[in-house]
Amino acid sequence: MFIVHASIVSTMFGSIPFNPGAQTPQKPRPDGGQPPQPPPPPPSASKTPRASARTAEQKVDNVLQAITDNNLNLATFLYLLFRLEKRDPRSKGGLDGINPFDKLPAQSDPNRATRSEKHQRMLTAFFNGTSKPHLGVILAEIWRNARETGDSPATTHPFEDKKPFTEIPLAIKAFATFASRAVIDMVGEEAERMVERRSGLHIRAQLKEGGRGSREDERASWAKIEDFSFEKGAQIAKENAPVLWNCMLKFTGYNEEEDQGPVIKYRPKRLVCTNAIMSLAFAKSNRANLIPLCRGIWMFSALAPKTMFRVESRLGMSVSYSSTHRALKNMSKEQGKEVRELVVGERSSRKHVWCVSDNIQAYKKKRDHGLGRVSEMVKGMAATAIQMDNIDPEAFNLTNLLERQAKNERRTLTADMILDDIDWTHLERVAAYQFLSVLIHHVPSLSNSDHRKHLKQFSDSGLKKFERPKNFQSKVYPLATNSADEMKVQELREAIIDFASTQLGITEESIDNRCWPFSGDGKTFDAFLRLRKQSSVEELTFESFGWMIPLLEVWHAKWTDLSRVVRGHHGDSTDPSSLAFFAQLTGCPQPADLRKVDFYDGQHLVNLSFEALVLNVWEQEFRTTDLVQHFEHMSTLPPFGDLVSRARRLSHSHASSQAYQFVSTPSQSMRNPGIPVGTEWTTSEEIQSTTPANPAPNPTPGTGPATSDLQDEGIAIPDPDPLPVPQPPDTRESDKAAANITLFLRDALWWREVCLAVSEGDTGRLLEMFKVWIFTFAGSKNPFYSTFLLEIYCNFKWEFSPELRHALMFYWLVNLSGLPGCYIELDLLQEHFNFWLEEMVQHKGKSFDDPFYREVVARNIHHFLKLKDEMEQRVQLQARTKRHTNPKLDNERNLLLSHIRQFQLNKYRAGRTYGFSVQDDFSVGHDKIVDGKLKKFIARSSEYATRLQARGYGAIEEGSEAERLELDEDLELEDEDLRDELEDIPVTSPRPRMVSVDGEVFVVEGDNEED
Repeated sequence: MFIVHASIVSTMFGSIPFNPGAQTPQKPRPDGGQPPQPPPPPPSASKTPRASARTAEQKVDNVLQAITDNNLNLATFLYLLFRLEKRDPRSKGGLDGINPFDKLPAQSDPNRATRSEKHQRMLTAFFNGTSKPHLGVILAEIWRNARETGDSPATTHPFEDKKPFTEIPLAIKAFATFASRAVIDMVGEEAERMVERRSGLHIRAQLKEGGRGSREDERASWAKIEDFSFEKGAQIAKENAPVLWNCMLKFTGYNEEEDQGPVIKYRPKRLVCTNAIMSLAFAKSNRANLIPLCRGIWMFSALAPKTMFRVESRLGMSVSYSSTHRALKNMSKEQGKEVRELVVGERSSRKHVWCVSDNIQAYKKKRDHGLGRVSEMVKGMAATAIQMDNIDPEAFNLTNLLERQAKNERRTLTADMILDDIDWTHLERVAAYQFLSVLIHHVPSLSNSDHRKHLKQFSDSGLKKFERPKNFQSKVYPLATNSADEMKVQELREAIIDFASTQLGITEESIDNRCWPFSGDGKTFDAFLRLRKQSSVEELTFESFGWMIPLLEVWHAKWTDLSRVVRGHHGDSTDPSSLAFFAQLTGCPQPADLRKVDFYDGQHLVNLSFEALVLNVWEQEFRTTDLVQHFEHMSTLPPFGDLVSRARRLSHSHASSQAYQFVSTPSQSMRNPGIPVGTEWTTSEEIQSTTPANPAPNPTPGTGPATSDLQDEGIAIPDPDPLPVPQPPDTRESDKAAANITLFLRDALWWREVCLAVSEGDTGRLLEMFKVWIFTFAGSKNPFYSTFLLEIYCNFKWEFSPELRHALMFYWLVNLSGLPGCYIELDLLQEHFNFWLEEMVQHKGKSFDDPFYREVVARNIHHFLKLKDEMEQRVQLQARTKRHTNPKLDNERNLLLSHIRQFQLNKYRAGRTYGFSVQDDFSVGHDKIVDGKLKKFIARSSEYATRLQARGYGAIEEGSEAERLELDEDLELEDEDLRDELEDIPVTSPRPRMVSVDGEVFVVEGDNEED
C-alpha cells in the first residue's frame, strides 16, 4: 500500500501551509495532550524582515515536488486521494472493472480503503462544499484543460459508449464518457420516476371489477381528458426528469425568450420536448398513457383512419384504436349513468333536465353493390339533455300544468290581444339602439371613446328583459342515438321512450308528479304536439305523454325569418332598391333557394345592406359623405345623449311602420314622420350601376320631430333643435323604392334584434320578438311557424306557472364557454352535434342504432367537438380567423353607400317606382289572423284541453265538436301546400353561430378544412 505524506494533503487543500524549511511537526503525546510549545521570542526594538509571500504557481510546484518525492505521479496521487476500494493502480489489472455507477462498498467491507482522520475530514469538506473553490469550479477547469490538450481528430466524438474506463487514455474522452454515462444513469432513474403512479400519467381505459391493482382514481373520464394540457405535461417532466428535460431543451436550441414573445409560428420547442418525453414514458410503460390516450381520442374525433392509429401506436405517440374505443365506450357508459342519476337519483340530489332532439340522416353508400347491399339514406333521432340547476321545486309540477292546460284560456285569444301585448316602446328602443350601434362601431373616434361604454349601459338599462348571472356555463349530456323516423308517430313515440325512459329513467314509477321540456325545430315541435294529442286518451301518466312539455326551438325560427326577409326583399336585379341589386353590386352570392337561403350568405347580405343604409341615414343627418373624417375633425364629440336622441328620431323616420305607410300610401292627410325629401324623380331617369365614375349627388338633409315617447333609464337625453322639414308637394304620390328600403330596415332591424338577444342570453327580448313573428310569419309563406308561435304564446300567457316560465326562459339558451355574449340556441347545439354524427355515419357506413354510435360516439360527441377546438389551443396554434377581413367589408360597404347616395334610397321622391314593391308581412299577417287563421288555431289546439277535461282536469267546456273537426280538416288542407316550410336542406358544413361583443354581433364560421 502506498503512503501519502500528510503535508501533501494539507498543502493541497490549504489546511496547513507547506513549508519545506520548517521543523518537522512533533508527534502528539500518547496521553492525547499537546506537546510543549517553545516560548515566544522576546520583543525586539527592530522588526525582523519577513519572507516574501509565495505565488500560487510556487505553491503548486511545491506540492507537485512532494508528490514526486513520494514516488507518485499526479494520476496515482489523485486516485489514492479519492479511491473507495483497496486497488493497486500500479499492478496489472489492478483497476479493471471499475465502474462509477456500481454499488458502493459498505463501511464494514474489508476491501474498503482506509483513510486518516485528516484525509477523511478534508475530503468531506471538499464534497460538502464547505471548502472553496467548490467542486463545480474544479471540474470546469479540468474539462477546459482536457478540451485544450485533447483537440484532435480522434476526439471529435469524445463519448465512448462501451469501452471500460481503464481503456480510455485521453482525458477529454474519459471526462465526456464519464459525464455522459452519469447522465444516462440519471435519465434511467428519472424514467422510473416518470412511470410511477405518483407522476399522474396513469389512466385506465377500462377497470376490471375487482381486478388486482385497479384504482378508481385512474379510470378514464372526460374530466381527466379535458384537464390535460401540455403545460402540465411539461411540469411533470421538469419535476420527475429534469436531466432529460434540460438535455432535450438544449438539443432543440430552446431559450426562455420564446415564452415571453408572441405565439410561435412553427414548432414551439418546449411543446416538442414535452410530447417527446411523454412518448418516451409511454414506450417504457404502457401505464403512463395519459397524453397518448388524449391523442388517440383526438384522432378518433378527427375521423382519423385506423392505419394512423396503428402507426402512431407503434411509434409511441398514441394508444391503439382498440384502447381508444374501449376508453370511449366506458366514458360513454359513465356519462349515461351520470345523467340518469340526475333525473331519478336521490330526491335530495336529483336535478331537472331539458331534452332537445332533432332528426338526423345521412347517405350510407355501399362500395360493393350486390343483392341486399345497396346505398341508402339512413335516418334517426339524436337528443341532448341540458342540466337545470337551482329550479323552484314547484316549477315542474305536473298536476299544476295539466290543470292550467285544461282551463283552455286560449279560447279567448284575439289578434288585438297579441298586438296590445307587444311592448312597442321596447321595440322603439331596439330600433334606436341598432342605429346607434352601427354608427359607433363604424366610426373609430366614437368606438374608441366612452361612447362604446355608454352604448353597453344603454343596452343593459333600456333593452334587457331577462337577468342572468355572469359567467353562467351550461352543462349538457348528449344522449344515445336511435333509428326512429320522427315523421312516423309510432317511431317518434319509440324514440321519446328511448330518450326519456331507457336513458333518463323517466317511467310511470319515477315521474313523481314532474314534467320535462322536450324541444326541437318546427317539424319536431309539430310532431311532439301530434304525439301528445294522440296519446292523451291513455290512462297511465307516462303513456299519455302529459309529462312532456313540447317547446319550439329558436335557431330554425330565426333562420326561417332570415329566409323571409331575403325572399321578401330580394326582388329583381334591375331594381336599385332590391337585395338582388345589392347582392349583384357587392358580389354576394344570389340565393339558390329563396325558401331556405344559405344562412351565412343570407345574414351577410342582410347585415351589410342594413349597415350601409343606416350609415347613409347618419350621413344625411350630419350632412357629410364621410362619417369617419367628420367625427375626427370635430373638436368635441357630441354627447352620447344627443346621439341617442338622434337615433330615436332617425330610426322612427326610416325604419318604422309609420314611415313605410307615409312613403307607400298616397294620402295627403298623413304626416311626414321625418324622412328627408330628395330631388324630383322622373320616369325617364335611367337606372345604372353605381361606380366611382358616377358619384352620388350631395345629400339633402332633412329631419322630423322626434315622435317617440321613450324614456331612457338613467341617461339624460337633451332634445336637439329640430331642423326644418322640407314639405312634400301638394299632390303627394307614393315612393315604392323608399317604401322597399323602409320595410327592409324595419324587418332587418327586427331580425338583428333576435340575433343580439340570443347571443346575450336575453330570452325576454326573444319572447317579445316571437309576438311580432306571429304576424310576419302569417303574412309570408310561413303559416306553420305562425301557428307554432301562437302555441308558444298561449303556453307562456296562460298555461305555464310563473316558476315554470322563469325556468324555461333561463334554460332556453345554452352557453358552453361561460363567456358573455356566447349563448346559442339549443337546436343549433343539436345541429352541431348532428353534423358530426352524420359525418361519422358516412365515414363508418353504419346505422344510427348501431352499438358503435349508441355506446361509443353519441354520448361523447360534445367532448369530441370541444377536444377538436381545444387541441389546437393546447399546441399553441393561432385561432383561425372567423370573420371576413375589414378591407373586404369596407369595399362592399363603400360600394353600397355610393349606390345609395346616387339613387337617394333613404329619401322620399314622389312617384318613384322601379317595378318592385315589397309586401308588408306584418300588416298582411294581421289581416290573415283576423280573417280566420286564429279561429282555426284555437279550434284545433283546444282538442287537447278537451281530452284533459275528460280525464278530470279542469271544467268540461261546451262546444261544437263538429265545427272543430271541420276546421281541423280545413287547416290540414291549407297546410299541406306549404309543408316544405319545415323541411331542412342538406348541409356541407356546421351551421354558423353568432356571438356578441360589446353589443355587436359577429358570425363564427363553421369548422371546415377551407378555413
